[in-house]
Amino acid sequence: MNRTFPARLWNIAPLLLLAALLYPAPSRAQYMYLDTNGDGVHTDADILNPTGSTHVAVWLDTQHDRDGSLQSCNSHTGAPHSYEGLPPDPGLDIFSYDIYLVVTHGTVVWGEYEDSIGFKILPNDEFNTHTDTQIHITRAADLGEERAAGRYKLGTMTVSVDAGTPSIQFAPMVSWDFSSFGTECSASQEFPNSYVYGVDWFDADGILYGGTINHEPVFGQSASIRAIVDRPVDQVLTATDEDGQALRFSKLSGPDYATVTTLDPGAGQGSGSIHLAPTSADVGSANVVVRASDGVFWDDRTIPITVQPEIELYFQRDVTVTAGTPSTWDLYADNPLGQDLSFYLASGPSFVTVERYAYGARARVSPGAQDIGAWTATLGVTNGTIRSEKSFAVVVQRNGEDHRPTVVTGGPIQGIVGHAVRFDGSRSSDPDGDRLTFAWVFGDGSPGLAGAQVEHRYSSEGDYTVDLMVRDPSLFTVGSTTAHIVPVAPARAYLAGGPAAILAGAEHDVSVRIEPRDGLFEGGDVDASTISLALPDAASAAPALRSIPATGFDSGSETDGDRNGFADRGVVFSGHDFAALLGGVHGRGRIELTIQGGLVGGGRFSAPVEVTVVRRGGSLSAGISPNPMNPAGHLSFVTGRPGAADVKIFDVSGRLAHHPIDHAVLPAGYHEVTVGHGAAGEGLPSGIYYYRIETAEAVARGRFAVVR
Repeated sequence: MNRTFPARLWNIAPLLLLAALLYPAPSRAQYMYLDTNGDGVHTDADILNPTGSTHVAVWLDTQHDRDGSLQSCNSHTGAPHSYEGLPPDPGLDIFSYDIYLVVTHGTVVWGEYEDSIGFKILPNDEFNTHTDTQIHITRAADLGEERAAGRYKLGTMTVSVDAGTPSIQFAPMVSWDFSSFGTECSASQEFPNSYVYGVDWFDADGILYGGTINHEPVFGQSASIRAIVDRPVDQVLTATDEDGQALRFSKLSGPDYATVTTLDPGAGQGSGSIHLAPTSADVGSANVVVRASDGVFWDDRTIPITVQPEIELYFQRDVTVTAGTPSTWDLYADNPLGQDLSFYLASGPSFVTVERYAYGARARVSPGAQDIGAWTATLGVTNGTIRSEKSFAVVVQRNGEDHRPTVVTGGPIQGIVGHAVRFDGSRSSDPDGDRLTFAWVFGDGSPGLAGAQVEHRYSSEGDYTVDLMVRDPSLFTVGSTTAHIVPVAPARAYLAGGPAAILAGAEHDVSVRIEPRDGLFEGGDVDASTISLALPDAASAAPALRSIPATGFDSGSETDGDRNGFADRGVVFSGHDFAALLGGVHGRGRIELTIQGGLVGGGRFSAPVEVTVVRRGGSLSAGISPNPMNPAGHLSFVTGRPGAADVKIFDVSGRLAHHPIDHAVLPAGYHEVTVGHGAAGEGLPSGIYYYRIETAEAVARGRFAVVR
């Protein structure tokens, strides 16, 4: 790092002052000043005490020009950074300072100067001499220990008045006495790193020694501002300057919806404007700091801002009332535009209402004993366009009187003999909020059970009267319901399609879907090990088998095989057993089988299953399942040899509704198509439909129903 010094200072560290009065001239000086009253600012209030001593501080800010803008490490003539090839820094470093002070209009007695930033005195008396009208002070840092740019109090001393009414000011270079500060940044005169007062910087007024101190502007009266969402507002700002200078107004800080402009700079009296344009996102309080400046000094003013909605409901409180004792209160809204308003109950219990009367509106809470507990209600106000709503809690307390519980049995109830029937009284309540106990009697002579939710199994069918007693600590209420118990649970069952309906398809397993009815059981209650499929007694004089057992559940993930909106479950039978079961049935056509079995935990179910019996031989074998269907089913047929096939679906008027196979060449064997929808995939409406299957062997016809 290089330092360059004045020629006469070749044998000592450079001394470059720091002093300049409060704010530098535009783009020429840094913030340097004297301070005698301890507020850290140099103004005309900084005068010497005429009857005693005055504490004087010397300050430097090497980061900012007097207009507040950042200074950078370059000279005022544009020279680049002076060392290490680095880009300009925000501010000027300092490694020494010269303070040359001159007294006018009197004489003084100088006290000892104390450095405040750790700089050392130089060993040369001529740089630390003083008389009763001047003093020259020098200090420097050790090599390589300069201070970074910033605001510093360089040092302090005590000055006493000796004679007259003296004042103290920085002085420019006189011979080799001058005010300056040393920096690694380039300056504009013959000392490359010495910022010299009167050459590189000036006092706050931009004039040389002996100039008049500039006075700060003074803001006029300014009030807080209240603004309404989406409604801009303007307030005039005023300020005066006793020096008769033009003034500029600006915003230093504040929300984005606030802007400040200068209306008239004036000549000693200027005006500006603060403009607010808030939106709904700006509701609340904020501060805007505005500045009036004469270019050297300024006055800052903080203006409180409140942004409020166009309307806002005042009421927002929790309410505690006693059952049977109404409570009312008036409703108010902040309505700065004076619009017509309407109050309303947005949500809440029925015992909370909004009443209108001659002078406005009020809320009313009128709870009964049945309303004891905690509630939430929401009130609102509107001008027809804008709404404001607020919620509050309502706590209803008992009034000291004990009330009987209310019983809810949840009936009537249906069940199956031997299967657990669930009874639920948990919706019962006590208007006083008392703790309740429950006792059930099931009407079949069995012992009762305690609890809000219980299960009971009936051993025989019938209708039973079930009683529930609900008791609080002192009172009870009895409620009754009916339990209708059936011997066997009804269900719906259908073949899942495929070869199950075709005797010739005996090599395929048969899936029968079971759909519970009336909510008496669920698919998961079915016990596959107990299920059988049986022929009716009149189906054959001598059938090979009367019934066949299920081999297990369908392993697929299907939960609603016929897509009718009700869950069902598949049970599988051996194709060989199924063919043997139907082997003794005379002829062809539809026959009704019965599927039945037990339920996990007790009870049984039973359902009819319609099967179309077909034979392989001279005529075409065909079948359809389920029938009726909702929304779709499967049409299956068997061909003895390969060849062309055609399948058509007609409605009752003979119109072609669907053409699933259009003269396609099929191999010999089992074939299946989905029916129940039109050519575009749309569901067929409810009604009777006919199918016609034509192959190289024969023609088959039949009908089916769609029920939606």
